[in-house]
Amino acid sequence: MPSSVVVITGNTSSVRILCDAKSPYADTAEAAATRKSISTLLGHFEPGSDAGPPFAFAPTKLDISPEIEGFLKQFTVAAGAAAASVFCGSILAGHTSEADDYGDLAFYLGPGDYGPGHEQDVLRALGFGYSQGLTSSDIASRKATQPVELSSTDGLPTTFNIAADASSGGTVKRLRDILKQLSDRYAFCVSGPGVLVIYFLVGRLGASEWIGLTGIGVHS
Repeated sequence: MPSSVVVITGNTSSVRILCDAKSPYADTAEAAATRKSISTLLGHFEPGSDAGPPFAFAPTKLDISPEIEGFLKQFTVAAGAAAASVFCGSILAGHTSEADDYGDLAFYLGPGDYGPGHEQDVLRALGFGYSQGLTSSDIASRKATQPVELSSTDGLPTTFNIAADASSGGTVKRLRDILKQLSDRYAFCVSGPGVLVIYFLVGRLGASEWIGLTGIGVHS
């Protein structure tokens, strides 16, 4: 079982951060990048070092099965490995980001109306209307979510430079294989504070389980 840390993001909202205390990737650059992302997203909250690197987060009201936990962990690890193999921090921000300090992190929404057109519902479900982090600028109330185009061939955002894949080995393929398991995929981004842009990729696993990946890009 992964360790978990609950973060209160508002009077009626909280999320659970899932961490892997036994991760062999705890001291890698990819793990540091995911830690920075979750810290920035959730109000500069720092999970204790004994908790292990974070691999996902979800509303606390949801029960997460071991199978879903395993998928979330694979998703985050695969995204980090794919990004590192082509010298970027976030697969979602891709090579358009001016810095590679932030990594991608999986999230779980569970059943609900989270398909295309429900971007604001995704933001609210993840507590981004209340936390003291990125949502101090109240991103969940903004209407200016922007679509991010996904490649029709592999489901990766077009912000990711596929031409750079020549030396990536099997890491990008592993991420593609995970994405193929998600139907109704779509992606969008929203402006954060300063030069930060927050990216979201959302898809449905099986009949009703909505899952996604979030990352941060730097765009001055």
